[in-house]
Amino acid sequence: MLIERDVAIPTRRGTVYADVFRPRNATQVPVIVGYAPFGKHPHLDIETLWAGSGIPFETLSDFVPWEQFDPVPWTEWGYAIAIVDGVGNWYSEGDATYFTPEEAWAGHDIVEWLAQCDWSTGKVGWGGVSYFAMTAWSVAATKPPHLAAILPWDAASDCYREAFLHAGIPSFPFIHGWMQLTGTGQQRVEDMEAGMRDHPTFDEYWQCRVADWKAVDVPTYAVTEFPNNLHLRGTVEAWRGISSPDKFLEIRGDKEWEGFYQPESVQRQKEFFDRYLKDVDNSVSEWPRVRIGVRTREDQWTFRDETDWPLPDVTYETLWLDADAGALNTQRPEMPAAVSYPSTDDNGAATFDIRFDERVEMTGNAKLRLWISTDLSNDADLFVGVEKLDQDGKRVPFTFSQMYDDGPMGFGWLRASHRALDEERSTPERPWHSHARRDWLVHGNPVPVDIEIWPNSVLFEPGESLRVIVKGTPVQRYSGRFEIVFAPLHNAGNHTIHTGGEFDSHLYLPVIKR
Repeated sequence: MLIERDVAIPTRRGTVYADVFRPRNATQVPVIVGYAPFGKHPHLDIETLWAGSGIPFETLSDFVPWEQFDPVPWTEWGYAIAIVDGVGNWYSEGDATYFTPEEAWAGHDIVEWLAQCDWSTGKVGWGGVSYFAMTAWSVAATKPPHLAAILPWDAASDCYREAFLHAGIPSFPFIHGWMQLTGTGQQRVEDMEAGMRDHPTFDEYWQCRVADWKAVDVPTYAVTEFPNNLHLRGTVEAWRGISSPDKFLEIRGDKEWEGFYQPESVQRQKEFFDRYLKDVDNSVSEWPRVRIGVRTREDQWTFRDETDWPLPDVTYETLWLDADAGALNTQRPEMPAAVSYPSTDDNGAATFDIRFDERVEMTGNAKLRLWISTDLSNDADLFVGVEKLDQDGKRVPFTFSQMYDDGPMGFGWLRASHRALDEERSTPERPWHSHARRDWLVHGNPVPVDIEIWPNSVLFEPGESLRVIVKGTPVQRYSGRFEIVFAPLHNAGNHTIHTGGEFDSHLYLPVIKR
């Protein structure tokens, strides 16, 4: 393997620097680009940083940067790997901004420069995990002539809704830690925490950071996980929106980094790039358009091939909330009822259960409609967890996020003042909040809110139960660098959920009957 450190690549934002790994004796090879602000050099103690992630460390070389392909096997397979420090990060020139069009056009220039190198075949791929993946959407939307394929593995595509302000709820502690990983440069670095404070609604500051998905027309292999509370929604939504004729979606049941480095996953990554960067006629031509991990409990799940997402044969059932009984019912309660919980107490919650008498598969997007009122605040931050209970009524834990093994089955969020919907983009099973304004609550006056439950796939056997939890604080708290900590919250006093009668509080559930 030939290693070239600090290769200078000119872009319209200034010179950026890359470490390029390529086969020593090959004349011309395709290139895979990884672009992020975290540092192209493996300077992080990944075994400590990724403790609990499930990564098979024994399979990785010492050359692996965070969230990137391992250069050793890839150069053996006849590829060049170019790991680029983002504009304004480390020693790359320019002012560092994040997810902006200016960054995307710098990526465009990087693709074209690498395609012209004398050792390059002229075919370039782009990919990796998280930031390396998120930039794939925006760079591909600029249509670099030599970009041949992208492999976004866990790629949030709307950083307002999915990372910085989940459904309007800010995550300042999480972003503070993220800025510690990214905010290293020689010139000015954008303060995303200040951006969150100055732009609490989805204005132009955030709008420009969402790529034009329809403009993406290169072959795409997009991967995410049902347990992922950061990248799941964005990966699915962007995949649905891109216009690529050859596009594949995989939604797994394991953890973010664990799945990326599994030998079976690496082999599929290789097959994808072999097909579109080397024109190899291989098994990719027989891949299903969609592959999902159907889950049962903890880390137990099985892949199943599908033709599209949402699944074409999905149907929806309405389960009505009953505040008196703490239940989910197939019939709407005739009489109104209410249940309250202290909004700032971690132990405060409202729960609603249903026990299934037959086998049920919940696969798709879900929606929770609540009628909510407050007594001491003009806003309410709502955290929703969807849980599975076994036949004895005990909670069944699931793999969750990047590091954890005992999370909820499903999840959703909403800041009540952000409840206004984009009527053109909303569907009955997937509310789309505009986040264009804030509609304050009036004490004691119930209002309807529609909460998006992120995509899921879980099997229930007869005698098992589904539980919906509504709280004013996170459904479950963890400690660790990669836990999304939400703060500050807009809660005080009690939240009251109203059901029955005129209050059509319900769960809109995706069901697969096969």
